[in-house]
Amino acid sequence: MSKPVEAGVAVMNGCGHCDAMKDSWGQFKADNEGNFNGIEIKTYEGNELPAELSEKVQGFPTFWSKKQDGSYEVHERVDRSRDGFNTWFGGMSGEPEPKGKNNEGFGGLFGGAKKRKGKKKTAKKKKAAKKKKTAKKKTAKKKTAKKKRTVKRKKLFGLF
Repeated sequence: MSKPVEAGVAVMNGCGHCDAMKDSWGQFKADNEGNFNGIEIKTYEGNELPAELSEKVQGFPTFWSKKQDGSYEVHERVDRSRDGFNTWFGGMSGEPEPKGKNNEGFGGLFGGAKKRKGKKKTAKKKKAAKKKKTAKKKTAKKKTAKKKRTVKRKKLFGLF
């Protein structure tokens, strides 16, 4: 993977998600003085997007990077915090991947172990599930009995 020359975010004025991350993006940009290990940090308004990038933007905010050949790439999984931005830029600039909880590295950008909670059924839930199952069986029996009565009537009156 080649190191991008520019990277940033496309935002839309009035977008709630964009407004929520505005402060942390501004602080990140100021902390790095507009440049992170040779990658220029940019922000585009929705109506100022370069033509090739505007084709790729599906919603706001959209995180993107521009390669040396001039092509743009959209990044889906970027944590919208200062740490998340540092992690994202660190991953693009070739910094060694930090090892964190569950060896997720770079804030989970590259996958890692996920914690999953097992479903535990309480006694109440088990009882409710059993009751629901029993009710379904009764309904099925009623439908079958009704069908049989209908068939008997039709045969009785010569409708078959």
